[in-house]
Amino acid sequence: MNHSSHEGSGGPKSVTCPRCGKAFECRLAGDCWCASVDVSEAIRRSLVERYDTCICRTCLEELIEKEDRSQGFPARL
Repeated sequence: MNHSSHEGSGGPKSVTCPRCGKAFECRLAGDCWCASVDVSEAIRRSLVERYDTCICRTCLEELIEKEDRSQGFPARL
């Protein structure tokens, strides 16, 4: 994900998802929840182009699921 908009702030930060408006916590580093999510390069590029900050887990998972369906992959469990 894109942590550059809050780098240097020293610790977890409350962020509002620019896609859905939900508040969530960003840990700003490799131990953030998003580091464990498998995100395609296409989704990463799209996020960087559209948003200045991270999106929430729910929105990220929706985008991954949408991409999987468009490629004919079964739903992830």
